[in-house]
Amino acid sequence: MYNVLKLARNLFLHEHNATYMDNYERGLFNHISGSRADTSSTRDPQLTYFQPLVPGTPRDFGNTGTCCGGTGMESHTKYQETIYFRSADESALWVNLYIPSTLTWAEKGFVVKQETTFPRGDTARFTITGQGPLDIKLRVPAWVRKGFQVTVNGQAQTDAVQPGSYLTLSRTWKTGDVIQVSMPFSIRIEYALDRPDTQAIMWGPVVLQLLGKPGTGNDGFFGLSLYQYLKRDGDYSKVAIKQTGVSAAGDATFKTASGSLTARPYYISDSQSVSAYFRRVEPKVVFGTIDTGVANRKRNDGLPKYDVPVKGITSPGTDGPTFLDLVWDQAPFGSHGVFVKAVTSIVDKFVTAGVYNAKERDTIVTKASQAEKELTPN
Repeated sequence: MYNVLKLARNLFLHEHNATYMDNYERGLFNHISGSRADTSSTRDPQLTYFQPLVPGTPRDFGNTGTCCGGTGMESHTKYQETIYFRSADESALWVNLYIPSTLTWAEKGFVVKQETTFPRGDTARFTITGQGPLDIKLRVPAWVRKGFQVTVNGQAQTDAVQPGSYLTLSRTWKTGDVIQVSMPFSIRIEYALDRPDTQAIMWGPVVLQLLGKPGTGNDGFFGLSLYQYLKRDGDYSKVAIKQTGVSAAGDATFKTASGSLTARPYYISDSQSVSAYFRRVEPKVVFGTIDTGVANRKRNDGLPKYDVPVKGITSPGTDGPTFLDLVWDQAPFGSHGVFVKAVTSIVDKFVTAGVYNAKERDTIVTKASQAEKELTPN
């Protein structure tokens, strides 16, 4: 990850694409910040360079006698290096990361103080000292789902924002000007590229890990069924993976809908057994508690597609996302009619591909039409 961050930083210098900084942020606030144990030792930096992703495996800290351990130590001296960039003609300032910091730009006569608890919090405040024209470019993270609100001196900025881009504030600044940013976190699910039923829970930019050791089922992964809880808004955080509290350190904690599993941010570093990935187990097409009785079958996307042969695995394979995956990927739905239209469109494609027959298609569409009350957001 150390080298991935260097690559993202250098690529951004050639092409000012917010995607590079989205990836930088993800690596920094998960892998890098999670590579140092949460201890106060003054004798041992308690670092790890290799972080296991085998389900139910704890991190092992103390790898300081190797070159990798040295790189791990260096990572924690570089949090400041990519927060801000400036344009070559000094007309623009890029704010790439939300990290508490003070930028002193002596040549330009500006000081920018950023106050934030990100990623524990989802707001940032910038106080300007200095005066003159300047374009301040705020990164709008790609993970934003519930809006990105910006005010300058209390006045809302009405420019349209696009997740995965930059919002430019062009004005003549003066000392005391304040920029306030709000970017509410939300729960979303991301699929592994080579196997869509292997998934991760994301909270804004942060991976949520499940605590404990999974059993022997699901190839040793925790298995979760979540679609039965979703409403038309597709908001996992309301019904399927709820925040249950905040630790003394300010870290959010979560419970899955069944209440049996606890999830917490990846960057928390102790000796507990954790899982960054789980297996999605959704055997039937259901809409709330309405069970269609039809299997939730997969589309064949020819996965995995490995460039290098992997022993015992045929590539390309026959894996792909399930019917319900593709339906809920389109959430939120503005009305029940929009939901039924999406269900119909996708199931028709599955019929054309030979995944469902006409009778199964009619059953799915009929049950979806009957599920309006089930799927109405609370």
